[in-house]
Amino acid sequence: MVSRQLTFRPAEADDVKAIVKLSDNNFGNVYLSEENVRQFIMYIDGLVYVAENDKVVIGFGIFHVIMQWELIYHLGNNLANKYEDFNPQDRIFLIKTLVIQPNFRGIGCGKKLVSQAMKDQYLGGQLLSIVWESKENKAMEKLCKALGMKFWFKAENFWFNDSSERNYNCPICGNPCRCSALIYKKTKMDLNTI
Repeated sequence: MVSRQLTFRPAEADDVKAIVKLSDNNFGNVYLSEENVRQFIMYIDGLVYVAENDKVVIGFGIFHVIMQWELIYHLGNNLANKYEDFNPQDRIFLIKTLVIQPNFRGIGCGKKLVSQAMKDQYLGGQLLSIVWESKENKAMEKLCKALGMKFWFKAENFWFNDSSERNYNCPICGNPCRCSALIYKKTKMDLNTI
């Protein structure tokens, strides 16, 4: 049940187990390990935020603030000739991973979580999101559109190499993951309109 005690804040060490449990339930076992989450929390370019309901973690987001030249690390070979779509001087706020428990979806938790992280950590520029293509779950696509983002391109087999190297099982197709990613972007950001 949703209470009036929804909060959105940076993750802390005490949140690690809850974040990994949400990740396992949504992305399959081992997609995120406790060590991965601890590193993201401590790493200066990795931002981890949680959504809470009555002090119970009901969602999380992993974000990165990057520059154009760092896109290859996050999007890999899927970028082919797409760099020119980004101003090299702009910072890019990348929504890398976002999970909200199903019973809390559709009430604005995802948007509030992203908005809080952006307001706390971001100086403006561009917005980018990697969305797991799913016929059953369109919540992330709806969130991207609510944030004013537009579909940019589809990356086939986006997690194939990552799932093989890190040996995690996709809940849809197993290992290696053959799911596609939908990449959404917004090129001009106004933090006052989020």
